[in-house]
Amino acid sequence: METYNSDYGRLNHPDDLAKYASVGTFKDFLADKSSPLVYCTLTVEGKSFLEKSHFDLTLDQKTNEHDTFTIATRADSLDNQEAYIMENSKSYLGKTIHIHLHRFGEIKQTFTGIITHLNLLKKNGYSQLYITGHAPTIMLEQGLECQSFENKTLEQIIQEITAEYPKDNFNLITKNGNTQHVIPYTVQYNQTDYQFLKQLAIRYGEYLYYDGQSLVLGNKVGPKIIVLEENIDLIHVSFELSVKPQQFTYTTYYTESGDNLQRDSAFAQLQSKFNPYQLAALKASKDVFHKKPNKLYNQTGISSKTDQELQDAVRKQKELRESLMVVKGKSKDPQLKQGDLTKLIDINDKPMETYRIIEIKHFHDGNQYYNEFVAIPDLWTPPYFDDSAYPNCEEQTARVVDNNDPMGMGRVRVQFPWQERKNQKTPWIRLIQPHSGAGKGFHFIPEIGEEVLVGFESGNAEKPFVLGTHYNGAATSGYHTSGNDVKA
Repeated sequence: METYNSDYGRLNHPDDLAKYASVGTFKDFLADKSSPLVYCTLTVEGKSFLEKSHFDLTLDQKTNEHDTFTIATRADSLDNQEAYIMENSKSYLGKTIHIHLHRFGEIKQTFTGIITHLNLLKKNGYSQLYITGHAPTIMLEQGLECQSFENKTLEQIIQEITAEYPKDNFNLITKNGNTQHVIPYTVQYNQTDYQFLKQLAIRYGEYLYYDGQSLVLGNKVGPKIIVLEENIDLIHVSFELSVKPQQFTYTTYYTESGDNLQRDSAFAQLQSKFNPYQLAALKASKDVFHKKPNKLYNQTGISSKTDQELQDAVRKQKELRESLMVVKGKSKDPQLKQGDLTKLIDINDKPMETYRIIEIKHFHDGNQYYNEFVAIPDLWTPPYFDDSAYPNCEEQTARVVDNNDPMGMGRVRVQFPWQERKNQKTPWIRLIQPHSGAGKGFHFIPEIGEEVLVGFESGNAEKPFVLGTHYNGAATSGYHTSGNDVKA
């Protein structure tokens, strides 16, 4: 672990260690409201853990990823070296652990996780135990699932997915989402629940992260802005600016009207930008890139909400392109966590603006503590937004469940085998005909209950269409002859 040789930026000043580390008992030290030193305590299942043992801690938190932690300690902290290996330590596997970071006489942050892996390393007569784990979000990785959601908001979808999980492991907080409209149809196809949630966050431009106690979807931030000042808690910081093309146009096809729809980025309404560094990078981007390309946006659904979906995609893509700044820093403040806003102050007491933390890694070795963070200006759209992150699906069979198309377009609703369990079905989908046109063409519509083969435009599970019909063992044509001489 890095130690600084100058007073500026030193993680724990020797004078502080001499003054505060000798205050009395360990409990006295934790309760000392004047002590700037940071210490870590652990509890497992409500009981103190490794209370009298030395350990090193690493806690890694990233937006739209599982948080992880590693605790390294001597093996004899938990196990008798003369007994069977991992005799006691193995009982902690799968247990809930609370990691507490203390400073100024109080707990500044608590992270609740699950111990998911133990590694006992024996080498040259020395044994080291590595205890690793995840945020409770790891429980959402319980296996691949197939299901669909129709005419629901993103919040409703996520609440439905997490409804089967115990609430005492993590709370779900949805606040100030970037996507408020109803999603016509989306599919979780051969994905774990967490993989699906992650894809939704990427696709719809939502922050998704675990804040140590709750799974958060949306633009919720901490109750206060944490101030980091150079020469106090901010050890060092770097600012990165870049340029990106800003102008673009999206074009899509609207099946219900047969029209092409087009949206220009110039007309997208975004939140105001006040960060002067970001504004400078935005101006430079417009000076460098002049062409306005026209992209086919083929990710809209097959419903009457196509125009709304297109406008939403253009707005988020525009804000993504305006994300031109990244801040990376190192600090001694243990209350920082992802999703928080931090205001940076330079050594001359001048503001360096306010930023949202999207990644942070905490380090503690028993004596020294520091964290390393990545932050961006407070934008509504996260930097991993990708409007083409749709669910992929291969051709498969389904059964027709409705053929009375209210718009008379010859469409049907079908049900895939994996939709039967929850009585789900597709929206109205088109089918391939040998010939079609206004007032002409073939009009052969499958009957309810008949088997059809379904394809997907660009492999997009949200855009199914019927390729044709199938016979099966329970539904034969009745015209079969050994010589194949009946044509009907």
